[in-house]
Amino acid sequence: MTSEGDAPRPARRRLTWGLPALAIVAAVGVAAAVALRSGDDAAGPAGTTATGVSRSSTIAWSTGGDRLWLTSPDDDRVVEADPETLEPVRQIPVGGQPRELTVLGDRLVVTAAQSANLTVLDGRNRGGGGAGPTEIAIPCGGSRSVVTVPAGVAGTRDLAVATCPTDDQLAVVDLAKERTAGTVALAGRPTGIVRDGGTLTVTTAGDGRLLAFDATELASAAASGTGGPLDLRPTSARRAWVDGERTASSLTALDTGPRGPIGVYQVVDNERKLSKAEIEAGSTYGSPKDGRARLEPALAGGCGARFSSLEDEPRRLSGPVAVAASPASDLVWVVGEFSHSVSVVRCDGGPESSRSTTVAAFDVGEGARGIVLDADGRTAYVDVGFDHQIAELDLPVDAASVQAGDAIERTEPVAVGRRKVEDQYLTPLAQEGRRMFNDATDTHLTPFGVVTCGSCHPSAGEDGLSWRIESADAATRSIERKVRRTPPAWQVDTEVKPLHWNGEFTSSDDLALSTIQQLLGGDGLLVDTAAISAYMAEVSAPPARPTGGVDQTAKARQEGDALLTELGCTSCHAGDAGTDGKPHHVLSPSTVADGDLPAVVTPPLRAVRGRAPYGHDGRAPDLASLLRAHGDGEGGSIELTPEQLAALVAYLDTR
Repeated sequence: MTSEGDAPRPARRRLTWGLPALAIVAAVGVAAAVALRSGDDAAGPAGTTATGVSRSSTIAWSTGGDRLWLTSPDDDRVVEADPETLEPVRQIPVGGQPRELTVLGDRLVVTAAQSANLTVLDGRNRGGGGAGPTEIAIPCGGSRSVVTVPAGVAGTRDLAVATCPTDDQLAVVDLAKERTAGTVALAGRPTGIVRDGGTLTVTTAGDGRLLAFDATELASAAASGTGGPLDLRPTSARRAWVDGERTASSLTALDTGPRGPIGVYQVVDNERKLSKAEIEAGSTYGSPKDGRARLEPALAGGCGARFSSLEDEPRRLSGPVAVAASPASDLVWVVGEFSHSVSVVRCDGGPESSRSTTVAAFDVGEGARGIVLDADGRTAYVDVGFDHQIAELDLPVDAASVQAGDAIERTEPVAVGRRKVEDQYLTPLAQEGRRMFNDATDTHLTPFGVVTCGSCHPSAGEDGLSWRIESADAATRSIERKVRRTPPAWQVDTEVKPLHWNGEFTSSDDLALSTIQQLLGGDGLLVDTAAISAYMAEVSAPPARPTGGVDQTAKARQEGDALLTELGCTSCHAGDAGTDGKPHHVLSPSTVADGDLPAVVTPPLRAVRGRAPYGHDGRAPDLASLLRAHGDGEGGSIELTPEQLAALVAYLDTR
């Protein structure tokens, strides 16, 4: 171990966290949400109180501000760490790939990507006492972010509100009764959430909206809820800024600061046509257009949206995945998963169409995914997921005075703590593939550091967008233009080929290499496509949505499968994946420019409920619309009665 850090701060150590030295306990708790060293219902070092802020992240402070907590999805753990040494204090088993967490006093509420439960942990008694973990069933196949609404803010009971992106809803949980009070339907893949006083703000990753809800109205609806839909409407809604023909994509993480809620997202150039000269020159989504990256990180909040730079490498960031706003200044910390970096941006209240200034930047490891700030907003702790690290970052003393034209350098963390992890989900080869899938720093993958496979396939899924793909045929000097909806990349069955909407690939290795060369702009040299293929085969799709208890859910699945068979759907949607891997002509000609495709390889049914809009060209906004337009593969149509259509949609909404 080596000592790191400058006086008068206590010495920090670079650590390797050893499993044998830890007592892995089955009961215990976790802590606060994303940005400040305090909890939800007790004053901490940052002065947060019961009527203050509740945040969600993968790393958070305990209520007392003397411990860090973070989720560890690779080995199904929630970890408590000492912020002074970055040494782990204990690990608590939490199944289903724990995702994010928030704190309410001594309790921790934890979401999970592969579970239909919220887990509540008791953070008291570090000797291992206190209540055991409580699993509360929610009607979601996986959950993402979570905040709490204490009784002191609204109503008479403590509530938790979790986002369920695959199910287009919020789950509202009564923590006292340990049950789901109800759900709030919210189209567009609700992902991020933050509560500031009596207002909850939610982001939708699919269509780039920020929606506000009144906590008192939520508590009132939940008080009489019986687990079903709640009658709750947003009090306001706005869209993240975009310019020209660009699109807001992957609006996920949220925090709140002096200027109100602030989120991170991508501004993507997915629809514009390139010129023939640009196409013949080999322009890709990894290449700049008109001096700008075709995928740019952005801030949704009280300042200029754009802050990354193509020309100034220290100010370049890719894959914005987490955000933390300083409580005492106009600085916002943004985590770049794909660039392995953190940027500190001055959010000075300028118009969204303006550019904000990056005043400091840091190098961190691979798979960075969460961040929490100290009480003064000058020290950050970053959850570096793929490397299983906590990185401690100190803001340079002159950061506040840095101007747009000033040179900056990326600095290293003052300390890094690393924990040894036995991955429960991915083989070593697939782990390496995950790193490449989400890496914008390898020029063999992409030359300008702005795009990765994960840019369009977040968590190996899909972004809900259609993309224009254009290429030149050197032999005929013709230009091929097509528009295709992003398909999911998880659980690519090695036995089901061909791949892609038109079935042009019989090997996932060939698919990966073609994507690198034609879309990301890399040369593919020294790239182990077998590792990428292993990752796509092993990474899990979102789980099915439960329809009640275990027996009730199993019965509903059996009845749904029988309905698919009765209607003849299983002749194409066969097997566990729900695809025969063969092309079929089942849709009318596309009305989307360059969207025609004579026959489409049967898409899988895994997590189909969360993959709107539907069709290879994104023509159908929902499953009912797709089924109404669905042909029989022989030039005819499938006639469904209203009852059959409703039953089929209800079943597919659980897949």
